[in-house]
Amino acid sequence: LLQTSNPNATYDSSARHPPPLCFPGTRVQYIKDITDWAIPTIGTDAPLPLYWMKGPAGVGKSAIAQTCVERLKKLGNLGAAFFFA
Repeated sequence: LLQTSNPNATYDSSARHPPPLCFPGTRVQYIKDITDWAIPTIGTDAPLPLYWMKGPAGVGKSAIAQTCVERLKKLGNLGAAFFFA
């Protein structure tokens, strides 16, 4: 497993330093939608097991994902994150 793992794909990898992040106050609705998906409210249906973001290169998908991952980590709700480069 170690031979096939990719430590450079983790959210806190030094290979991704500095990581892309959203500027404060931007992409607020996207970040809320994703963190709400990751932390479902009691009494709601279970979320889908995968959140898929798509769009052309350079529109900020990685910045949104990194911002969400760091927020979820601080809240203690980060399950997993893998960044493709």
